[in-house]
Amino acid sequence: MSRTKILYVEGHAILRDVYAQLLGLSADFELDVATNGLEGVHKAEIWQPDLILMGLRMPIMDGFEAIRLIRSQSTTAAIPIIVLSAWNSANHKQRVFEAGANAHLTPPIEIAELVKKIHALLPH
Repeated sequence: MSRTKILYVEGHAILRDVYAQLLGLSADFELDVATNGLEGVHKAEIWQPDLILMGLRMPIMDGFEAIRLIRSQSTTAAIPIIVLSAWNSANHKQRVFEAGANAHLTPPIEIAELVKKIHALLPH
C-alpha cells in the first residue's frame, strides 16, 4: 500500500521542522515541505499530494492566496487542505474557509488530533 503524500506549506522554519518530524514519526506519511505559498502551489501541481497542511503567514505569497490558487487549478482543486495557524479570530476563520480550506486547527495542536483530522479528510 502506498504512503499518504502530505505537502506542508509553512514559512516558519521551526514550526515546519517540528511538525514534519512529528508527522514522520507518528504516521506512515510521505512528507514534502514548501517554505512559502508560491512554492506550495507549484509543488501541489507537480507532486499531487493527497492532502495539504497550510500555514497562513509566509513570505512571497500568504496561505490565503495559496489556497485560492490551489482551488482554482483543476489538477489541485479537490486536494483537502488543513490550515495550521495561531490566527483564531472569527474573521480569520471565515477568511480561511472562504479561501477554500477544509479545516482550521490552532496551536497547541496534538499530533494525534492532527493525524485523526488528516485521515478524516482523505478520500476513502
